[in-house]
Amino acid sequence: MKRCLLSVFVLVSSISLGSQQIVIENPAQAVKGQPNAFSLAAHGAVADLVVDDQDSKTVRLVVRLFSKDIKRVTGQSAGIKNTVKSASPICVIVGTIDHSRPIRALIKNRKIDVTDIEGQWESCLIQVVDRPFKGVERALVIAGSDRRGAAYGLLELSKQMGVSPWVYFADVPPKKRDAIIIKAGRFVQKSPSVKYRGIFINDEMWGLRPWAMNTLAPAEGKGIGPTTHRKIFELLLRLKANFLWPAMHQQTQPFNCYEQNRVVADEYGIVMGSSHIEPMLRNNMGGAEWDREYPDEPWDYVKNRDHIYAYWEKRAKENGQYDNVYTLGKRGKDDEAGSDITVPVLEQIFADQREILKKWVNPDIEQVPQMLIPYTEVLGLYNKGLKVPDDVIICWP
Repeated sequence: MKRCLLSVFVLVSSISLGSQQIVIENPAQAVKGQPNAFSLAAHGAVADLVVDDQDSKTVRLVVRLFSKDIKRVTGQSAGIKNTVKSASPICVIVGTIDHSRPIRALIKNRKIDVTDIEGQWESCLIQVVDRPFKGVERALVIAGSDRRGAAYGLLELSKQMGVSPWVYFADVPPKKRDAIIIKAGRFVQKSPSVKYRGIFINDEMWGLRPWAMNTLAPAEGKGIGPTTHRKIFELLLRLKANFLWPAMHQQTQPFNCYEQNRVVADEYGIVMGSSHIEPMLRNNMGGAEWDREYPDEPWDYVKNRDHIYAYWEKRAKENGQYDNVYTLGKRGKDDEAGSDITVPVLEQIFADQREILKKWVNPDIEQVPQMLIPYTEVLGLYNKGLKVPDDVIICWP
């Protein structure tokens, strides 16, 4: 394979509809310039939103966000329906091409053509369709190649309606509109140029953690729990990001010590990773998780391989069903060099970690996203000829 060298921490929207403005800025111009435009909200009426209850939780969650966004802009609420039969004659149909029954029916009946998004990563089709189903006059169809593709398509409309991605964290209220009119036509949101795009929450003790534990969610203790992460994950989706390295400083309860954190990440479709000192999604800052589970045991792979292997395997077993990028390797605790790490030892660690991932994530190891961050002493070993498997992403610090 194909060594992929890239920096993943790009919080820039690399997915867009290009210069395509789908939401008409001045609804009054729609009658003259866009006679076939779609009325999402006008004259006090709002189109129903249709999402299959068998579709992804992420899609259903984003439909609820979009309904709130319509109310933010117009003051009118959009109904959310699980079937086309129960929806208004003018409606919005949202879903993934693999799991939404209405979307699959549209494909089967050749009402939409998804050839250019099928099998793509985070791609989306937005199209106005006349008479897509019996009883439906017009529908705005948002079909995602996957769950994030559908989510990004819908949230792109929110953005074009005037809802800032920072609507919560920066208290940015949208400008009020009497109507929301969508251009007729077919629009494709292509796959992003950067696959994993996100942030590392670092130095959280100066702002985010005190706010979370003292203001937003004091019941969740000295860490950043699911209540706060819901807000963070929503921001990431609105920014068309998909990746998070969570907060990991000594004073902060580790991300995975809150069982609901990983569940909420999956609900929002966020891929979780971990920093250079947190191999296999294990937070070892100050011995945070290791010392809790193996008190008085050495963090030394030469002397204590079996226990460290079991420690990593436990996390893979717990989190393997979710979307993750697994950081490989090993460093000392407290972001310091490990005295046990040499080229042969680190190569053995790679082999052992990949054995764990084959068992608990996917037997085809090349289908498991993995990363190595050659930081400080690890970079020295890399320069001495450390053999990194070809399918492992290298993230240059």
